[in-house]
Amino acid sequence: MKEGPNIHIGPPAWGRDFFDRKEIIDQCWDALKNSSLILSAPRRYGKSSVMLHLRNNPQEEFYPIYFELEDHFSLNGFICEFVSKVIENDRSLIKKLKKIFSKAFEKINIEISIWEFKLKMKKAIEEEGDWEVWKERIARLMIELLNNKKPRKLVFIFDEFPLMLSNFINEGQKGKDEAIKLLQWLRKLRHVSPFLENIRFIFGGSIGIEKVISYLKATRTINDVNKIIIGPFEQKVAEDFITKLFKVKEIPIDKQVIQRIMKVVGTMIPIYLQIMIDSIIKESMNTGRPITPDLVNECYEKRVHGPEYKRYFEDYYDRLWRYYPDEDSKSVKRMLRELARTSDGVSCNSLFSIYQEEMGNKGDREKFELLLSAIESDFYIERNMAEEKVYFHNKWLKDWWRIYHGS
Repeated sequence: MKEGPNIHIGPPAWGRDFFDRKEIIDQCWDALKNSSLILSAPRRYGKSSVMLHLRNNPQEEFYPIYFELEDHFSLNGFICEFVSKVIENDRSLIKKLKKIFSKAFEKINIEISIWEFKLKMKKAIEEEGDWEVWKERIARLMIELLNNKKPRKLVFIFDEFPLMLSNFINEGQKGKDEAIKLLQWLRKLRHVSPFLENIRFIFGGSIGIEKVISYLKATRTINDVNKIIIGPFEQKVAEDFITKLFKVKEIPIDKQVIQRIMKVVGTMIPIYLQIMIDSIIKESMNTGRPITPDLVNECYEKRVHGPEYKRYFEDYYDRLWRYYPDEDSKSVKRMLRELARTSDGVSCNSLFSIYQEEMGNKGDREKFELLLSAIESDFYIERNMAEEKVYFHNKWLKDWWRIYHGS
């Protein structure tokens, strides 16, 4: 097998499987020199792969720490994860814990496993769960970490930060209050010394952070942060990517096949291209047929949206009920069902009529526009303001939605 990216459909890609996001990576490092940033992308666009690449290949002036936050539902959970991850990255800080935290860490051994440490953290937080106390302790821990890593800037990479905030919100008023407290504290850190000059945050999300922040009425807490959106590959990059994926498998391929793959996929998203190529190779091996443009068409029409790959996109549907109120979720599902049935888009007025039918007398135009903006920032739709029409975000997702949720 030759060197190059392998087909990588499930978890984030890294190492040699991480392919050509140099422009995005350079944008991130340039932005981090002066400010924190929001890194936004639809589900399965490679956002986590970019974040892990930043962690694993930092520029000399930065020291990154990566946090996966999707499965945390409270401020206490965030505290435990944050402190544990900092200690995991610099175990010498264990010696400082008695002084910074509490007697619970008096006899802690530097060789303690991270799981044992998390248990101690959970116990300490349960015994003394005052956020005002813990935020000061965490700030002191961050200063110690800064001193150890000088002159590098610390970069805290928060993957799925908006989802974590949504988890907080779903826990009720206490969770909403905790989300606001966390956002306010993080903003304060970004504006006071020594953190202003020496600490950066990357807030990554596959749902729009603006929607979540707006719901909390806390827009001011992120108005100092730059935003970078991870888009699809450019055409030339996609062509090179396809060529190399086949080359690694030692399968010769001609330009007509490459062009047909790009045509049927529509939007050059890495996972779409990889699923397409994976299905083509399997179909060719199973049937003994050569890889031709006709086989590409057949695989797109009959295989890539079949049961084998369905699970990779089910989250797009599931998160409508997880992260949207019930009434909004029903309205959005119906609007998306209409959009999936047409290639010509749907007028905003037609979608508003659907919204009113679902919402009854609660369905005013202002709330509709807010909901439309929310599903646009969550990468379900695109709006053409000149035509006053709405389209599915991309062809692949539209076709998938039509097949599984179009009736």
